[in-house]
Order: sequence, then structure tokens, then C-alpha cells
Amino acid sequence: MKHYLSICAIFKDEAPYLQEWIEFHRLLGVEKFYLYNNNSRDNFAEILQHYYDSQLVRLHDCPVSTGQMRAYFHCLQNYRQESRWIAFIDLDEFLFPTETDCLPAIIHEYEKLAGVLVNWLMFGSSGHVTKPEGLVIANYTKRANPDFPANRLFKTIVNPVEAIRALNPHLFYFRNDLKAVTENKLPFHGEFTPDLSVSKLRINHYFLKSREEFKRKVERGRADMKERRKIDEFDSNDRNEIEDLTISRFIPALKSKIIAEK
Repeated sequence: MKHYLSICAIFKDEAPYLQEWIEFHRLLGVEKFYLYNNNSRDNFAEILQHYYDSQLVRLHDCPVSTGQMRAYFHCLQNYRQESRWIAFIDLDEFLFPTETDCLPAIIHEYEKLAGVLVNWLMFGSSGHVTKPEGLVIANYTKRANPDFPANRLFKTIVNPVEAIRALNPHLFYFRNDLKAVTENKLPFHGEFTPDLSVSKLRINHYFLKSREEFKRKVERGRADMKERRKIDEFDSNDRNEIEDLTISRFIPALKSKIIAEK
């Protein structure tokens, strides 16, 4: 049976976040996860075993140092016929509809298009220095103002039949010169969308989390390029101007799902 919506992601040493991230997107209508392990040394296999056994997760090893584009290409080549849509996002990104509770219901509006660009909103540390107990989406509630330039970056939900390959973690090439569209159905192919628009779809990007967690992110390296992040990126991105609780409506159901799966 063909899935309607799946997610593809590459990860490295992110076992503490896997269950929350999977159960969150599962709650919103994601039916399959194509996950690529990039040299993890933590207990990710233990966390994923149940999901792998139930065939919710398709797991691959991607041991090359900059494997993100290779993982995305493999996913398109092998699974383009399995899913109507595939969202290509990271483990620190939570994709959800702004006002409804069902991702497929919104994505249905783009049925005849090649892809949908979803702006993210950059969340700061919310004052956490060390990793707090509990859910990421409950602990990190403060984000940058809308005019923060990084908010005009995006990730793409693609029609995999039309997608050829990823140019970078954000952009895809499509057949016949097709272009993905913004949530307002404006065709676009570039680095930053002209405007920030999150009235239908959004990604909460927990890029930093606490200072302790960001330090770990710097140490484990990047999946898309050899150049390492720098710790001073924490201060330049630690923006906490707005308390944003839009995602909090999912917390009770998410907690119940996590308890049920343990």
C-alpha cells in the first residue's frame, strides 16, 4: 500500500531525541520514516528497534562523513514509488500545520504540484544552559522575531516522482523544470523565500537547544559539509524574543503516545 506522507532524515548520535521526533510526526499523520544513520555511537538501535520491527521505520547506514545528499538521493531512487509525498527534514525540526492537527489535510491542497516549501521559525535556548528533562517542544518555547533572516529558510516536502535530486538540504531539482511552491502556491527556487509565511505549515527549528546540547552538535560534525560549526554560532542564534506556544497543543497527546510505546 502506498503511503501518503513520509519523512526522510539523516541522523548522528541523536538517540535522546528520536522517540519524541518520530511520535510527534506520527501523531500528525506521517506513515513512514526513511532514516539514515551517519556513524552514530549512541543507543539509537535500541530506540528504533520497535519502530523497525513494526515497519514504521526503514533504517539504512550512511557512513560517509558528508552523507546527507547521498542519503536523500538514495531515498528518492529507492522509495519514490512508496510515498505520495516525502518531507526532507532534520531531527531538530518539527513539521506541523499551524492551525489544524493533520498534515495530510493541508498537503492535499498541493496535490498537482512538485513540492511545498515550508518556512522554519528559529527557536533559542529559552535560557537553558544544560539539557533539561522532558520534551523538546515543551522545554524550548522562545523564538526569534519574524524579521530574523534565518526564518526565511525552509525545508521541502516533495512529490518524489517529480524530484530528481537535492541540491542542498533545502532545495530540490525537479523534472521538466518544475519548481516547488511556497505555502501560498508561489513558485520559488532560491536560498531564502521572499517573505516569511507560516499561516498553513511551519517548522519549529530547535537549532540550538541548550548550550550544552549545542556544544555536542558542534562536536559531532555536520552531515552536509566537512566544515564544522563554531560554538560562537550559539550566541548569534540564541534569539528568544517571542514566547511561541503554537506547538504546545500537541503535548498531551504526544506524552500519551510516548508512554504507550514504552
